[in-house]
Amino acid sequence: MTPDDIERRFDTQDILLREIRDTLLAHLAIDKEMKPSLDELVSLWKGSKVISAILAALFAFGAGVWALFSWAKDHIK
Repeated sequence: MTPDDIERRFDTQDILLREIRDTLLAHLAIDKEMKPSLDELVSLWKGSKVISAILAALFAFGAGVWALFSWAKDHIK
């Protein structure tokens, strides 16, 4: 390899590294803007999982009470 080839490769690498740096900086800027919204979305999702579990338990309990009531109505006279 001649010194000119090495110099040309270094120039190419510098250009690629600048592009990578610019892309990374742009990504970090977008991430900084979106992080609060994503955190809120995650907290809402986790809250909905808790609420759905509570509702499922309540419905299961209600169904059991209803079944007990229906059985008692038919069998206890």
